[in-house]
Amino acid sequence: MGNQANYIPVPPKRGVNLTTERVKRGMSAAALGRAVGVKPNAVRNWEKGVFAPDSTHLILLSKLFGKDPEYLLQVQEQVEESDDA
Repeated sequence: MGNQANYIPVPPKRGVNLTTERVKRGMSAAALGRAVGVKPNAVRNWEKGVFAPDSTHLILLSKLFGKDPEYLLQVQEQVEESDDA
């Protein structure tokens, strides 16, 4: 239990795969927003994990990127490196 006192949980990152797919294609948040009919701020919020795209937009994103919707929404655990390594 002594080690847990110094443990600070790192929240999972949402939207990582969505960001990755957008960047792979050289798209800005504004361009992706135009492609699926939302404002760039909505895209940034999806990528930050503030909220997820609704089902209509998720289907559009899935078709646009040719990826499974579950992959686009997948939560990525951040790995915190310890000083002991």
